[in-house]
Amino acid sequence: MAYRGVLGLAAVVLVVCPGCSGAGEGAPAPSPTPSPTATAPTASPTPFDSGCGIGMPPLPNREAPPYEGPGPHLVIIGEDWSPEWDLQTAGITQYSLPEEWRAYDEEGHEWDVSSGGLYVCLTDLRQRGDTPIGTCEWEGAGASDVYPATYTFEVSEARSGRELAAFDLDSDLDADLSCPPSVLVHPGGSGPDLAQGVSDEALAAELGPFVRAEAVGRGT
Repeated sequence: MAYRGVLGLAAVVLVVCPGCSGAGEGAPAPSPTPSPTATAPTASPTPFDSGCGIGMPPLPNREAPPYEGPGPHLVIIGEDWSPEWDLQTAGITQYSLPEEWRAYDEEGHEWDVSSGGLYVCLTDLRQRGDTPIGTCEWEGAGASDVYPATYTFEVSEARSGRELAAFDLDSDLDADLSCPPSVLVHPGGSGPDLAQGVSDEALAAELGPFVRAEAVGRGT
């Protein structure tokens, strides 16, 4: 689930978006829709000293190959969620990448840290404008507005943690393609404001030069 949690609430409710699968054309179809279920909140997300958010491999990672030689250089990607973000994304995951670029073990459902030479992280998300482009409808919790947003990504060598580049991408997906499969909301409340998504094609266009590059290592 893309949403990391709701802070300061006595209870939250899982609500689903019928027919929504979130960002990433290759993402698997969601499980059959469950009935909304009240659940106690988990502990507040704790930022890591390294890496890109909860459940992501560390950065630097000495198991990773050095970023050198001819491509393709496989990619680990995620988002470093922050409570300071005003919007929720549909998720930046392995399915945001072309299949042949993913350093991901589908059978084990985990990142393959021994093959991921590039580490890409969504580090910032900013709302761009006050007019929503559409809404996402939730079963039992009304709707969420979807707002244009600017995404900031950092690209690093996974082995050393050395930052290679940072770039901004403006959102470009339709509202219905920007809806996560589910969110957590306060009972009786409406869904959170959402960020218009970034297309896989736009992300791949920015990352392609790093993936395909004839990279020069630094002896890491």
